[in-house]
Amino acid sequence: MTCNLDIMADLLLKAETSTDIDVLRGLEGKASALYFECYGMFFGKNLPFHTASFLRVRRPPTDPVNSLLSFGYSLLHTNVFSMVQMSGLNPYIGFLHAERKGNPALVNDLVEEFRTVIDSLVLYTINRGLLHENDFYYRKDQPGCFLSNDARKRFLQIFETRMWQESRDGYTGKTLNFRRHIEKQVRIMRDVISGTRTQYDPYKLVW
Repeated sequence: MTCNLDIMADLLLKAETSTDIDVLRGLEGKASALYFECYGMFFGKNLPFHTASFLRVRRPPTDPVNSLLSFGYSLLHTNVFSMVQMSGLNPYIGFLHAERKGNPALVNDLVEEFRTVIDSLVLYTINRGLLHENDFYYRKDQPGCFLSNDARKRFLQIFETRMWQESRDGYTGKTLNFRRHIEKQVRIMRDVISGTRTQYDPYKLVW
């Protein structure tokens, strides 16, 4: 893990000075892979999810942790999409993510700032025993690992509770619940796009 942290620190320095969007995307992809490689080590050692080589698999998720991460990200995405629409911004024109038909690039850009909220929530949910292996299932007619209907309802409640939890923004110093932080970031983005603000300050989670 120490080696990964050193490499990620180097990638961060390169990202801060990069002026090429494709290079920046490549750096982000490498950092993400290294981050998730360590992610499995934060599950309790007595749990079947504990691993020193976790692999993030999206379409479809192949195990309970990936399934829960994907569901959590989809809930977060829905919240951000709604707030972007209410702000009057075009959700399909973004900065970091590629613009293509049906892809809400701006929403995806903003979601990136809050992914750690979901990552930590999945760790909390599993480490506290709020969901277990038997809350997930596999189908013979369709690849992937899925949450049971009851587990989806329980995780949705856990997600809603977390969204109303307060945290401090490391950049602005403001203490708000996560939903209000998202609204704040959407407003900042709108102000930058409209020209009433010169700089976009991203959200930085401080517990």
